[in-house]
Amino acid sequence: MESQNHLRDAVDKEYITEGKRAELDQLASIALGEVTRLVESLQSEEALQKARRARERRMATRATRRSQMALAEGTGNSELRTANPEPRTKNRP
Repeated sequence: MESQNHLRDAVDKEYITEGKRAELDQLASIALGEVTRLVESLQSEEALQKARRARERRMATRATRRSQMALAEGTGNSELRTANPEPRTKNRP
């Protein structure tokens, strides 16, 4: 909607013609509708349930991953380690 307002301002300042504004305004309306549907989809009960299940799966596997990393560090088994072999520094190029 802000873009549509800027298009009206552009016509007022004679940067673009009314015909061009109408063409671009139609594209802006389509984009607004698509974004609105995306937001509604992401806020749907189904999407919220999927997000909840994904979060629960991550939480459930977190303890397993931590124990595997601890085991790898203790045994020196490089196949189990997931850490980056390069040390992290503050001033990386």
